[in-house]
Amino acid sequence: AAQRSELKAVFAGFIPEVQRQIHDFTVQNLVNVLHAFSNVRARAPEMFTNVTHELVVRSASWNTQDMANLSSSLARAEHYDVEAFAKIAYVAAGMCNKFRPCELVSLLNALAHFVRQRKGASLTNLSASPVCAMTLMQTFQAVANHMQSTSLARFTLSEIAMGLNACTKVIPENNSLMDRLIAELDARCESTLVTLMDASLILGALARLSKLPSVNLRLALLQHLVPEKQEQLQ
Repeated sequence: AAQRSELKAVFAGFIPEVQRQIHDFTVQNLVNVLHAFSNVRARAPEMFTNVTHELVVRSASWNTQDMANLSSSLARAEHYDVEAFAKIAYVAAGMCNKFRPCELVSLLNALAHFVRQRKGASLTNLSASPVCAMTLMQTFQAVANHMQSTSLARFTLSEIAMGLNACTKVIPENNSLMDRLIAELDARCESTLVTLMDASLILGALARLSKLPSVNLRLALLQHLVPEKQEQLQ
């Protein structure tokens, strides 16, 4: 705890310089700044607002890595800027086929966090403009269509678990996609280690869908959650 506080203090010392030179940084530099601050949980709301605005102004030069890292950094810092997320969703919607699996899942997860933060039970209640709500839905649908037509062999088990968890927060009615992701997890769990983080994501998704895991998947999850019960279930 003491080390974390000291690290946050070090980061705080950089804030004035970042603010002063904000126009001199490249897009990647600015994204990396937000990424670093969010990773150490260093609070800097004014800097985040200014850097995010600068990045939105330069959105024409974003690449897929920029969008994935920016969105995940904003979500991690709980800096839910409507303008930024709307712009990320708008730009990303036309570039789904260019995202690497890890970037695509990071983007999905961050957008899902934003949607959950800004809405009640559905996107129609999103506390932003109708255009923003429509853009977010279109992005999720575009990503869903892309995942439907892409070999899941490109994704790791952890990426599939995170993608499933994110999609159940926004488009749980897409049964064909959900069934495909769950079936892939079920097939992988026999030969791939399911981490505790993976298990929590999978269980959260299944709870939202009101689905029971298969016997194979249940055993894989219980390996980490309740190790001593594994033998009793076999």
